[in-house]
Amino acid sequence: MLMAISCNISMPINWEWYEDEKGILYTQKIGNPDSRTPFTGLYQAGYEGEGSNLIKESSHYKNGKLDGIQTLWHADGLKFINTYKNGEMISSEKIQEDHPINNDPPF
Repeated sequence: MLMAISCNISMPINWEWYEDEKGILYTQKIGNPDSRTPFTGLYQAGYEGEGSNLIKESSHYKNGKLDGIQTLWHADGLKFINTYKNGEMISSEKIQEDHPINNDPPF
């Protein structure tokens, strides 16, 4: 089963994101599953809402798998910094920041 996801990365209008049940992130042309390719690069997702330019996730991918630093920001000021290698988490750090985000929590 594939699920559609959204993010702040600009892609051509006729492309979309998918993550499969194994957690592999893909891009594909809309309506053309044969064009699906594993994503490599920086993925960023933001908080929803009009005028919001706040990022809630910044993750590095290689061949569709998390690989490198992933940073997650929660609205209450909690921040997670996770390190991945080939899709496997190798470390995680939790930081409580002093400034909560003035937005509804997305999680």
